[in-house]
Amino acid sequence: MVSYAEDKLVACAGVAELFARALGLQAEYLAGLWRDSLLFDLCWYRDPDTNTCSMRDPHAPSWSWASQGNAVRFNCCLLSIEGHTLLSEVVECATTPEDPILPFGRVTAGHLLLRTPLFGPYDLNYLRSISSVFLDEDDKGDIQMDESTSMWIVPLLYRHEDSSSREVRGLVVHLYMTQSDTALVGSSSEYTGIYQRAGYCEVSSWQCREKVIIGPLVDLLGNGVDGRWDFPRTVIQLV
Repeated sequence: MVSYAEDKLVACAGVAELFARALGLQAEYLAGLWRDSLLFDLCWYRDPDTNTCSMRDPHAPSWSWASQGNAVRFNCCLLSIEGHTLLSEVVECATTPEDPILPFGRVTAGHLLLRTPLFGPYDLNYLRSISSVFLDEDDKGDIQMDESTSMWIVPLLYRHEDSSSREVRGLVVHLYMTQSDTALVGSSSEYTGIYQRAGYCEVSSWQCREKVIIGPLVDLLGNGVDGRWDFPRTVIQLV
């Protein structure tokens, strides 16, 4: 356990550097995540059984686990890319190290551009009632938003083992700034707003039968990704 939330990346820097050497020169480290497996690495969620720290790292991007004050978990099914279909595309991702000569240490900023379907808006309290949605909030409701905040679903991965076992994994986000609020960071001119991560969702086909599912995902889980699932995509920025 680290004493300060902003020290998590520093504590992991030595291990990350060893992994980078093993993965080769093309391995790009982005605030605790790896560029080549970014859509998989984004699928972390706050450990609901721990509340180790109420302080978040204000400098780490919301899409990085390093931003969290609590322990996080990853699904072991994501250790292999086999059986997964990518539902989103990484357009651009970059972080700014606090010290340029320490690329595995603290960061002062980061942004991520995804070309993705965007489902919503959804009511915050509605998402709180769904067991397959894991919000990045502790017992104090530490998401920095009120009950009127609109939430959106960003599907990332589709996993299909057989006709009765399908899963979609994605992020819960909320709008942070619109294009009219500020100049957007990044090279793409396609996107219209800045979002922050607010949670993670992992929805299975059995939940369709129990009718406790987020609407547009029903078609995907029922039909698969064989051409019958075609939602428009937009480019969003996450910070």
